[in-house]
Amino acid sequence: WNKISLCTDELYVVSERSKHVFITGITALLCSHDLDPENVLIMGPLKDPVRVHEKATDKYANRFENSLPEACVTDVLRCRVKCHSGAIILKILEDMKNGFEYQVNDTQTATLKLI
Repeated sequence: WNKISLCTDELYVVSERSKHVFITGITALLCSHDLDPENVLIMGPLKDPVRVHEKATDKYANRFENSLPEACVTDVLRCRVKCHSGAIILKILEDMKNGFEYQVNDTQTATLKLI
């Protein structure tokens, strides 16, 4: 557990601090498609640290020498969206593919983008 904790702690600090920005962006994206986030957005918990470590070791360990493969795991923050049609899903994905820019607060913007 100590090794996993050492490898994932910073990732969780960043994920927890970024969660508000992520939720704000997903909410704005859904509203732009006339979807009510209260009814269609299901936020998942942060990915389990053990699973992050396993995924990093399995998929990314050979990418870089002397690095933390956990930094390559991109789905620590996650959600599900219930859509009533495939067309809506395609439109949402298209917006994310192109980069969906939104207002985080009065002075900051961010962009949701598929990676």
